[in-house]
Amino acid sequence: MIKRLENVRSGDHNTNGTVSRPLPSNVHVFSLSFTFFAAACLMFIAAMILGIFFLPELIAVKGLRSPAGWTIAHMMTLGFMTMLAMGASFQLVQVILKTRLFSRFLGFVQFAAYAAGLAVLLPSFFTGRLAGIGIGGSLVAIAVLLYAFNLMATIIRRRIWNVFVLGMGLSLAALLVTVGLGTGMGIVSSSGRGLQLYDRMFLSHMWFGLGGWMSGLILTFSFKLLPMFYISLKKAETEAWYMIGLFQAGVWLQAASIWYSSGIAGFLSLLCLTISIMLFIRFILAVRKKAKPLNGTIPVVAHMNLIIAVIFELWLVFDFVMRGSAGIREWTAGFAVLLIAGWFTCNILGYLARIVPFLWWAYRFHHGWQKKSKILLKDMVKETRMGIELWIYAAAIGWVAGSIAFAWPPGSVIGLAAALVMAVVYLYELSRAFRY
Repeated sequence: MIKRLENVRSGDHNTNGTVSRPLPSNVHVFSLSFTFFAAACLMFIAAMILGIFFLPELIAVKGLRSPAGWTIAHMMTLGFMTMLAMGASFQLVQVILKTRLFSRFLGFVQFAAYAAGLAVLLPSFFTGRLAGIGIGGSLVAIAVLLYAFNLMATIIRRRIWNVFVLGMGLSLAALLVTVGLGTGMGIVSSSGRGLQLYDRMFLSHMWFGLGGWMSGLILTFSFKLLPMFYISLKKAETEAWYMIGLFQAGVWLQAASIWYSSGIAGFLSLLCLTISIMLFIRFILAVRKKAKPLNGTIPVVAHMNLIIAVIFELWLVFDFVMRGSAGIREWTAGFAVLLIAGWFTCNILGYLARIVPFLWWAYRFHHGWQKKSKILLKDMVKETRMGIELWIYAAAIGWVAGSIAFAWPPGSVIGLAAALVMAVVYLYELSRAFRY
């Protein structure tokens, strides 16, 4: 009886009320993924708007580490990127492991806790209310634990071991450490105890969040998505294991160098990250070499990966050699903006141009397969035009990053305004897939 009820909840129904077949896994969690997608895109636009108003002032006073700076940064990282990554990973883990998500219901519970946490946390950052930061941060931490459990339960139930499982596992570990360090920073700030540890906690928080979590996740999924969407014969091979392992090792070694002021750990981190970046560049070039000529957003993603990989390597060397020197903070802040609003966001938006139409196409016609032939995926969005829009967005964010690095507030307004316009146009183009 219980099994029949489960089938009824997750299956298709004929007109007589009988179950015909279980829903495809991507259709089963469609509403969950798109709940995360919609909330993330709204947070993205809101963060860009706030940036136009506050970033020039933050640059002028060199106060990016301020209430407004914290708010905008967490709207982008927690509100936009992490929320969208959660929604996407619910779909991608099913595709990569050829299984079903452990619990869709748990995913909705997680979304409720996460959204409620952000609703309390972000205003509290802006107003400096420590109690609100504590409550909101606790709800976010609970939601992250639920997310990690849901994904790991899916992986464990599948009982498979491959490079994607390695990458997702290490990225999840980095996310948990990021949240733990953020919670620790809140405790230190509110209690006044252990203030001498705050800077080390902050730098580690940045490395695990931007490096281990977001960068690690993008690198992991790149081995699946880039060849697939590029229609390339190049596949993830042994190099993927080395690249992901070395990259995550570099992040942990960097944290060790911060906590123990170890030059050796810092050098080993630079070495691991450098080798990993070189392997990633070689992989992207191999994908392009073995691919068919392609227009649209995916070439933008590939070229942005190459550009950021080179800039990332230059910044690593610069940071290692010049750490503690005057001006390093502005350059690091500019690079962080380029990483968050440039690389991360371009990867997310570029892949969404392929993922969203496919998911909607499959969902819209999952009980009428004969209708699919009437609507081609390539006709659902104008991807060539969206590729141009994504390039303009990326160039605008590069302008913003340069304005921060050279402490030029007017430049940040020009760049962010252009990026906001392109982002709105791009998301509008993407939303037109739902007209079918």
